[in-house]
Amino acid sequence: DRPRDLGSLEARMDDIRAVLDAIGAERAVLVGAGGGGQPCAMFAATYPERTRALVLVNTPARAVKTEGYPYGLEPDAWHERLREVRQRWGERDYFEQQARLANPGADDEFVDWFVTCQRFNASPGAALNFYRVLGETDLRDVFASVSVPTLVLHGPAQRDEMLDVARRVPNARSVALSADTLIETFEAIARETRAFA
Repeated sequence: DRPRDLGSLEARMDDIRAVLDAIGAERAVLVGAGGGGQPCAMFAATYPERTRALVLVNTPARAVKTEGYPYGLEPDAWHERLREVRQRWGERDYFEQQARLANPGADDEFVDWFVTCQRFNASPGAALNFYRVLGETDLRDVFASVSVPTLVLHGPAQRDEMLDVARRVPNARSVALSADTLIETFEAIARETRAFA
């Protein structure tokens, strides 16, 4: 059954610890993309002794603009996104739009796969909760306390925002990717991660 609650950022961070414990791994290289990088960054800051390296792919400090942080969506646009998730999560055409954003060259097989995955990924309520947590999260102080080797990867659209992240993480290294989507840059992400870690 799909999750009805994806949990708080702290709970998702603790899931990383639970997985490492379950497989008997003392340390790991954590790779997180977008909102998935948030629990990875929090884990690295909280458990540096268990984190060999941190790789953040287009993971912003915040999803919503605020005073002193000029990146992300305007608050009104973020509320509109939440409204759209609340009203449309589960609809095929909504997920098809997301699939084509994630993979501009998507064929019908990919779109069908993506729609199925999204439907199994979370219930509408869990998805809304995830986006609410994403919008409320501010990692600026967390980034400043990360002490493990950190690689910040970014596409052209989030260049300035991700360079800001790299400046916030002590001694972080940043590398530009040729495109913005995971589908288009997956091989480059894997290559850069192997070279870094």
